[in-house]
Amino acid sequence: MKKHIAFVGYDNVTTLDLFGPLEVFATANDVLGTRAYQFSTVCASGKVFRGESGVGVAADLAFRDAPAFDTILVPGGAGLRDPEIGDPVVAFLKARLRSTRRIVSVCTGLEALAQAGFMNWTARHHPLALCRRHREEISADQTGHRRDLYPRRQVLYLGGHHGGDRSGAGPGRRRSW
Repeated sequence: MKKHIAFVGYDNVTTLDLFGPLEVFATANDVLGTRAYQFSTVCASGKVFRGESGVGVAADLAFRDAPAFDTILVPGGAGLRDPEIGDPVVAFLKARLRSTRRIVSVCTGLEALAQAGFMNWTARHHPLALCRRHREEISADQTGHRRDLYPRRQVLYLGGHHGGDRSGAGPGRRRSW
């Protein structure tokens, strides 16, 4: 069964955060010799949005017309700190939480996940703590089968590519909405 992945677009998105993961899934399709992954770019208007570099990207779908997705990926970018741009992204994520198996972010895309209320971080959620727990689970599972730490729905942060988007703000900065 194909996994349908949504790549969220918005004005002032970091295009590397958008297209890098998309290319990874396209390569996976090539390696597998099948279209295991189907992808769509979605944005509030369903029209062209512009990256921080100024390049225009044509969205496949508007948020309101988008089907169900297996995974939604939110790339980073300065645009998320502008409420006119970020609020529709946050509303889309909130509306899709129950129907989407996995919602992930790249770099400062984490801001949208946090504003949507998905990030209830404690020390046990720190990436190093997750790695330790995952290692313990794998070593405890003598069958060799991989077991997910979060078996139903996942909200993941994929990390930053250079410590922040082009505006210089890092993922730790908050914006007031």
